[in-house]
Amino acid sequence: MVRNEIVSVLFCLLGFNLLIRYVKHKKSKVYCFFSGIFFCLALLAKIQVIFLLFFLIILFPLLFYFFETHKSHFALNNYNFKTLTTLFSSILIGYFVFEVFFGFSILSNYVDKVISLPHYIDLILFLTFIIFYFLYLCFLSRNEKINIREVLSANYLILFGIIFCSIFFIFLDLIGLIRFHEINIFFLTNPIHSMSWHTWKIFDLDYTGEFSFKNLMEKFGPLLSMNYKLWINKSFTFEIAGILIGIQDFFRFIYIFICSILLLFVLFIKKNKKITSMIFILFIGILILIISFGVRNSVGYNIYFYPLYLIIIALATNLIESKKFILAVFSIIFILSSTELYLMRDFYGGMFARENRIYHICGIDHWKNSENYIKKMNEKRFVGLVGKPKSFINTYVNIMDAKFFKTYCAQIEKKVSWKTNFFNIILN
Repeated sequence: MVRNEIVSVLFCLLGFNLLIRYVKHKKSKVYCFFSGIFFCLALLAKIQVIFLLFFLIILFPLLFYFFETHKSHFALNNYNFKTLTTLFSSILIGYFVFEVFFGFSILSNYVDKVISLPHYIDLILFLTFIIFYFLYLCFLSRNEKINIREVLSANYLILFGIIFCSIFFIFLDLIGLIRFHEINIFFLTNPIHSMSWHTWKIFDLDYTGEFSFKNLMEKFGPLLSMNYKLWINKSFTFEIAGILIGIQDFFRFIYIFICSILLLFVLFIKKNKKITSMIFILFIGILILIISFGVRNSVGYNIYFYPLYLIIIALATNLIESKKFILAVFSIIFILSSTELYLMRDFYGGMFARENRIYHICGIDHWKNSENYIKKMNEKRFVGLVGKPKSFINTYVNIMDAKFFKTYCAQIEKKVSWKTNFFNIILN
């Protein structure tokens, strides 16, 4: 899991770096297209990176203002702009038709419709984001911060890069070079829905009672006095005033505090409007990421807001003239990061060196986990391993019943490499 997160963030930052190069160095718009390809690779590596991607896209127009390139440096004639807009509109209409008429029946095969968010959540959120983003660009354009056609055309090319990347992988699958399951496309078009099973209890009426905001809050209230139930493994917590606080949550608070100080520093002392606007968006992004991942109990996702945190520090320290002060700031960041990594070393070590539990599930004699495997794994996990993995998996994925595991284990006994690739399994 952690490895996928690192790969997804790296691809995301590579794509954003191409956008910076495009704006700063007046490079060709093909940089935006390839940026979209990197964003696609990031999403395929770990769909949760979409939250980070959204805020990088929101930050993108401000790069034109920051580098003072709001006057279009690549003139786009009306015909080309209208062509790109028409193509984008066609894709949006096609997505709308797919979600309304076909998406639910397809996704219900992969995501439990009972415990997940409503199917149309992605359609609603995407349309809301597009409307917000267009109004946001209109505001910046009206204040002469950007050239709206320039930014829109660049965003069109980013989207086309994502689509091209997906089609390319489908083509490689068709000619037999790689395995690219259709579920990847459905997850790309419905990321929130596909992730919603992680928050199933929040939307489970058996847990919340009648679905209402009041009942929802009543379930969260006791967490302050009974939060020890959330921390089965106490080695990943601090105890402050009788309340257990997760190590990662503690450092998230420290990072937010530092970002708040830097935002106030730029706003009231340096009074730099360009950097203030960028830091403000990044700060909001970090808050939303922490809240969304906190609701999902996503332990390892600090890495997704870390890039935003580092960008804030880089922007703020760019206004500091004292080299000693800059050195002090980065020394504090290094100490904090090293301390968090050290305190979480068992968790990350377990993630990178974990054994495959399929050995235990299938019970094949010549595949054995190491001695005291479950005990060692539980010492390095926030939540212990379940006692009956087959039953637990079947609870969330109906297709993985006793018959499935019988077929699955029989096939991987013949071909070991299939133990980590469910898509190769032949069920009929």
